[in-house]
Amino acid sequence: MNAPAKKVRTRFAPSPTGLLHVGGARTAAFSYFFAKANGGDFLLRIEDTDLERSKQEHVDEILASLEWLGLKSDEAPVFQAKRADRHREVAAKLLSEGKAYKCYCTADEIADMRAQAEREGSVYRYDRRWREETVHPQGKPYSVRFKMPLTGETIVRDGVKGDVVFANAELEDFVILRSDGNPTYMLAVAVDDLDMKITHVVRGDDHLVNTPKQMLLIEAMGGVMPEYASLPMILGPDKAKLSKRHGAVAVSHYRHAGYLPEAMLNALIRLGWSHGDDEFFVHDDLVKMFTLAGCGVSPSVFELDRLNHLNQHHLRLASTARIGAILKSDFGFDVSPVLERGGEKVFRAFVERATVLPDIPKLAEWLVLDNVEAKDEEAAKVLAETSSTILASIRDEVAALPDSAFAEHEFFNQMKEVAKKLTLKVPVVMKPLRVLLTGTLQSPDMGLVAEALGKKRVVERISKPL
Repeated sequence: MNAPAKKVRTRFAPSPTGLLHVGGARTAAFSYFFAKANGGDFLLRIEDTDLERSKQEHVDEILASLEWLGLKSDEAPVFQAKRADRHREVAAKLLSEGKAYKCYCTADEIADMRAQAEREGSVYRYDRRWREETVHPQGKPYSVRFKMPLTGETIVRDGVKGDVVFANAELEDFVILRSDGNPTYMLAVAVDDLDMKITHVVRGDDHLVNTPKQMLLIEAMGGVMPEYASLPMILGPDKAKLSKRHGAVAVSHYRHAGYLPEAMLNALIRLGWSHGDDEFFVHDDLVKMFTLAGCGVSPSVFELDRLNHLNQHHLRLASTARIGAILKSDFGFDVSPVLERGGEKVFRAFVERATVLPDIPKLAEWLVLDNVEAKDEEAAKVLAETSSTILASIRDEVAALPDSAFAEHEFFNQMKEVAKKLTLKVPVVMKPLRVLLTGTLQSPDMGLVAEALGKKRVVERISKPL
């Protein structure tokens, strides 16, 4: 799937009947970066023709999620429902040109055809009974069906899967205008792609079966055919199609859970695309290097562990100011007390240990709270298994140290000396000390802890009654 000399125009066309899910976001990302890598435009079309299920709140969520990911449309979004008159106009033209015909079949007749096919163990296809009829009943409702070629083949030259051949005889004359006058999805998509001057359609391979029908419609309209690329399915860890039973599938969930947009984008772009052995990507890299040649044809697995790994990487690259701003705006956590008490070095130590943004406030509790307690069974067990005599000896020795002993690079050496003096192993001293100072066994380096707290707060914490 190569970009032609004319300007590339891609589109993402979500239905606002639900939130933007991982699969849709992956499609948007591939469409966006294909366009940008070729100096083209990325457009957004809201396919809201299902009036009962389409909701404005879903439109708002889709737009917000795309903006969060940095996938901005180059033009105002097109709302498909507002274009119904244009779709009806095209249906009428195809009808007048003999490229479509009126079908007076009732719902019961269609149901009978389906039942007959089921009894025969065959695939249902409309039997074209009205295709050549010239005498039409008066006043009876009808749908409009497209006249498919009865012979030959339609070849989809797919940018990911290669040439996919469809026998025209196996493709039914599909409805383009319902009996209530509303256009079908098949017609609306073809007309809108043509009118929006879309040059490349990148979408999930579940749409591959629709592609020959849309190609023939565009050909019948006398339009320029876009190129197509079908992206492989996304699976859950159990290799079944990704769904809600695998956990959250909406992009907004991951935003609210504390993932960075660049990490989510990195995870999405790796679902079926690769660039050598590279693992980490950011927006500007992808604008330069993305090609559909990097797409695989096998299904991809969306794994939370990989997303966590990517988020940890991108968190470490993010500036303190940016992390602080997101924590403030999205989670209501002010990092100022953390920076005032522990400085940049301690804050970055929290970032280093975080998987998602809300981990940072939890990791920083020992620094900003006046009192801490053992936060889990493992920490409580350390204190329970350390005798009061040993704890008292550690307290007395630490309290006797000079202020200079509480510097980052000095504290551990001082604790080794305390352990030696008390004839204890260093972990016997350090473990209960870590729990008393931080409430956990998973804190940053104890030198950083001691320096951030200072001698006064260290002594206060190890002197409190257990």
